[in-house]
Amino acid sequence: MAGALRLPRIRWLSEQLLQRTGTRGPAPDRGHALSILYRIAMRGRVAILQQFNDTTELNLTQDWVGNFPKHLGETQVYDGIIQMLRTWSWRMTIHVNVALLQDLIALIEGEVSENLRKICLYLVADGTDIHADAEQRPEVSTEDREFIRGVRKRAQWRRYATKAKRTLKGWFGYKLVLLVDMATTLPVIWALVPARAHEPRVVLRLLKELRTIWPECPAEFLVADGLYDDGKFLRACEFGHSIHPVVPVGQNVSTGYRHHATRGVPKCCTPKGSDKPQYMKRDQRHGFKTWRDRLAAEVAPGAEFGVDSFIRWVCPDGKCKPVITRPSQNPRIYTFLPHEGPHKNVALRHVLMVRRNSVESVFWSLKNLGLAGDKHQRVKWADDIEMEWIISLGLQGLTARRLAWENGAYLDARDEGIAMGFLRHEDAPPPRVDDLSIRRMFRDREKRGWTAEAPASWMREVELGYEERIYEEGWDDDAPLAGKAA
Repeated sequence: MAGALRLPRIRWLSEQLLQRTGTRGPAPDRGHALSILYRIAMRGRVAILQQFNDTTELNLTQDWVGNFPKHLGETQVYDGIIQMLRTWSWRMTIHVNVALLQDLIALIEGEVSENLRKICLYLVADGTDIHADAEQRPEVSTEDREFIRGVRKRAQWRRYATKAKRTLKGWFGYKLVLLVDMATTLPVIWALVPARAHEPRVVLRLLKELRTIWPECPAEFLVADGLYDDGKFLRACEFGHSIHPVVPVGQNVSTGYRHHATRGVPKCCTPKGSDKPQYMKRDQRHGFKTWRDRLAAEVAPGAEFGVDSFIRWVCPDGKCKPVITRPSQNPRIYTFLPHEGPHKNVALRHVLMVRRNSVESVFWSLKNLGLAGDKHQRVKWADDIEMEWIISLGLQGLTARRLAWENGAYLDARDEGIAMGFLRHEDAPPPRVDDLSIRRMFRDREKRGWTAEAPASWMREVELGYEERIYEEGWDDDAPLAGKAA
């Protein structure tokens, strides 16, 4: 944690949260509140009182990790956390996380692992349940829903059931929709939305936002489960964001499309010594656009580009006429990576589908930190805004810890702790800490380059009112209820 907190992007976020927002009275000292907030998000245990008791004990090592904050009372810490989170937009963490990933990519030129050379090339999309601190039961009317919600106005009941109406999973709260980098299993961009929000719609909004914040994002493939097997969603990915969707196709493919039986892969003549037609060989891919093409043509994120793309198939024996398939006609079966056949790209599709579960590691990291709201770990002190912040800080912390390991921030923190006597044996005498040594420590950090640096994409005036626009755009699929819930 000490290494992650000295990263330039995290330092900038900390300075923003500690800024004075009022004009009267002395500037509040929220260092202790911020230290507890980071401990909750990066070390787990969501109860403020528990973290407060841990940090108020005479422990110089904890003070060193938190940059020697001035200790406050319990009420002051709670008020400081709430005021910080309600003053600033949680989307600051999105910009910080993207900047951390960009810093991680910048390390590729050095001696780094092979996985870093594929950062953000393959993205995985998925959603998971986040329980609110409320009764976990379905609402029976609009009034009952408002009673259960309390101050959490975006929380709602969601139920997954079989065709026989047997409940598989149900919860009252939110849904975390997330894009994860497959190479590093790190979060890229996310949104905490109402539980009944439509995941594909949220993912499209996240892709548009990612292309806006980070136009040079090298993402080329988006891997997802069968929930995303929707023609409009796949078309928007392929042509609206120039990213190839890799989604398992269902059995409900219309028989009106050619090659529907082989899921879009043409077959031709029967080879000698066989009694079955053979798959055609993919000869050419024409017109498919990448993020570089979109930047060169100055096409806005979400606008369709490259709709005339097609794939040309030829007979392996040269006997049959070439066949053309176009994703614009049916993006479910006429895909960039074929569903069937002896093609190397079919193997790539199978590998990506197997690696799709890499997103689960991020979800389990949140559960391990106690941030997923499961049972007794629900964040009792948080409403909608605080839930967005605490989840976002937890996800951002995963990226920060990885970068701190790769760029030497952990080693720097360890050396500093040993030199000042904070990382010592239990039997060793406690270090002597005074104001002069603390000032010298901060000055040495700046000399080593650990100074605050703002994300290049961040503009605070753009963020004002963003949360309201999200829900006006229809992320929330919540419909008025009457009578009993389905």
